[in-house]
Amino acid sequence: MRKLQTVVFLVAITPALAAAQVTFNGSVRARTESWNWFDQTDAGDYTFTGVLARGSASMQRGNLAWQAEVAVPALLGLPEDAVAPAPLGQLGLGASYWAANGRKQNTAGLFVKQAWLRVGAAPAAEGQSLRVGRFEFIDGLESVSAAPRLAAVERERIANRLIGTFGFSHAQRSFEGVQYTNNTEKLNVTAVAFRPTQGVFNVDGMPGLDVAVGYASFGTRGSVDAKHDARVFALYYDDRRGGALPQVEIATVGGHYLREFQLGTASADVLAWGALQTGKWGNLDHNANAFALELGVEPALPLKPAIRAGYMRSTGDASADDKDHGTFFQVLPTPRSYARLPFYNAMNLDDRFVSVSLNPGSRVGLRAEAHRLKLTEGADAWYAGGGAFDAEALGFTARPANGETDLATVIDVSAQVRIAKTLSANAYLGRALGGRLMERIYPNGGNATFGYIELEWRR
Repeated sequence: MRKLQTVVFLVAITPALAAAQVTFNGSVRARTESWNWFDQTDAGDYTFTGVLARGSASMQRGNLAWQAEVAVPALLGLPEDAVAPAPLGQLGLGASYWAANGRKQNTAGLFVKQAWLRVGAAPAAEGQSLRVGRFEFIDGLESVSAAPRLAAVERERIANRLIGTFGFSHAQRSFEGVQYTNNTEKLNVTAVAFRPTQGVFNVDGMPGLDVAVGYASFGTRGSVDAKHDARVFALYYDDRRGGALPQVEIATVGGHYLREFQLGTASADVLAWGALQTGKWGNLDHNANAFALELGVEPALPLKPAIRAGYMRSTGDASADDKDHGTFFQVLPTPRSYARLPFYNAMNLDDRFVSVSLNPGSRVGLRAEAHRLKLTEGADAWYAGGGAFDAEALGFTARPANGETDLATVIDVSAQVRIAKTLSANAYLGRALGGRLMERIYPNGGNATFGYIELEWRR
């Protein structure tokens, strides 16, 4: 009934919106994913398709703006037998979608993705603004630098670490609350309070969750010729969904510093990001931290190559027998931004990586990455997932490491092609060579392969 009411409402107001010179936009993304999980059995070898259609109406008039958007996710051919008993668990994301949607092979949803009103200055303009309603928010993108290189690093290597829309998933997430922004010529102040919506793996993204989040940041606003970018932030997370889930109250403080410089004839940048946490995890005292260091170099060569190397480390829990909880909590991230083969996230992790990308033209982008993955604490667990997405699931899966820290080595390649102004294609293929931890959990194998082909139309 709720879906029918939504459709009737949209049909009824469309003529009025057109008359008011409202801007309409939309997108359709279709992706076929193929998984061969670490267990090397038929259950972990499957292919399915996900489609996400979005349509929005928006208007900006003076200091008043609003947007209304609906989303229609659909999942086709989900695997029926890819959820195994512990410790094997869910064998890839196809199993996650199947488990979150009533164990159906084919399912679809319809919900309001965004519905907000903003009073005050536009996001990139100087001045104050207040936005209320259901909206999207990504930490690290409160104010994007006008300097092209800094902006690219902000989007690819700073954003989504702790708060994101989980844009890779077929249902994604939004946030319900209020956002205050104050931009001056050189500084940005942002404060936001919200609760996340259901979604991500669940195609019903309409309900809100009993999770409270507060976030505030103070950062620079770079001009076109800026050479540095910095931000400090504070984040509070309070999860009171109850049931079998632990009550989680965690405060996080951190920041990043990004600097662009010349390295001979090459353009280069150095990035430092870090976060400290304290709070409660159920009855345990929570104290954890994480940091990342990265160096990027773009030589002045044909094909516009870009090379990036980095190291990320987050704490794990050294003992299950004390009153302390030391596993870094990633809150509500978009984990695939930093784990392109999405079987892990940034919790209890030691990640050393190198990436190489080529941009032979404005329409084509190629990229390859290699990651050496270890767990920080073998007494803890191997974690995956991106945070709360329905009323009953914590949003993170944990498989005991049994003392092992050797997780995997990942090698992958991807390609992006802009076919036309409104149409693009993406392809990805990754191979994970499992370490000793995988060999202990999955005696039949230890390696995994993931690939997809994606088409996206956007207006």
